[in-house]
Amino acid sequence: SLTLAVFVTLALFWLGYHLVLPWVITLAYRFIIPSREFSRADGSEGAGSVDIHYFTLYFDVRRQNLLINGLPPLARHWQFGAFDGVLRLVDGAYLNQKTVQLDETGRFNITVTAHPDRVQSICPNVLDCSSTPVGLIIFRAVLPDDKIEKPSVSKMPI
Repeated sequence: SLTLAVFVTLALFWLGYHLVLPWVITLAYRFIIPSREFSRADGSEGAGSVDIHYFTLYFDVRRQNLLINGLPPLARHWQFGAFDGVLRLVDGAYLNQKTVQLDETGRFNITVTAHPDRVQSICPNVLDCSSTPVGLIIFRAVLPDDKIEKPSVSKMPI
């Protein structure tokens, strides 16, 4: 019966971590973090420092794609990453200043999608969220030289 108790405890822990916790965190994203525009994390929630600027966006690309547009910051390093319900980086959903292709005006255009095969020919910068179509996008700039422009977000049909 000790073996059974250990097994049940481990099973409950696994279910809680892999099934319950992601849903709780995702629900919190929906209420705290906007889905129409990036919000700046100022450190009051425990994130960030004076040398690192964070912008967050809740995303859901099950029925639509998102287009993120903006000016690259003058910073030592900057990146976009999509994260799942327990803040694990989504495979294929990461871009930084070395991997983003800028357009002729010097701006970035990034498509967030659950269908990367449909948009790859249109936009070279894709956050592939096919494995996790709901989560959090974090835009981070490290050691910026100047004020950072908040990226714009628009919805695109699939």
